[in-house]
Amino acid sequence: MNNGADAADQMVNMSLKGIEVMAKISGEGAKNLATYLYAVLKDQKKTRGKTRLEGLLRSGKELKVFAVRNEDLKKFTQEAKRYGVLYCATG
Repeated sequence: MNNGADAADQMVNMSLKGIEVMAKISGEGAKNLATYLYAVLKDQKKTRGKTRLEGLLRSGKELKVFAVRNEDLKKFTQEAKRYGVLYCATG
């Protein structure tokens, strides 16, 4: 009868260790996934909306300068985002 109790204790012990190992593996996997996603998102280039002038100059693309009145700036920013235009508003 003692052998049956030892076998049951061993089964419970092995199950708990297995659960512990799976928790560690899944935790490390989640951490690595979060690190990877952060790196990918940080490297992602901005494609629309307000950006810094330095970023526009480094892109190497043709730049155009437009004069927009201050009272029209809010509408311009909305439309620039809508149409996927990068812009830098300086004043």
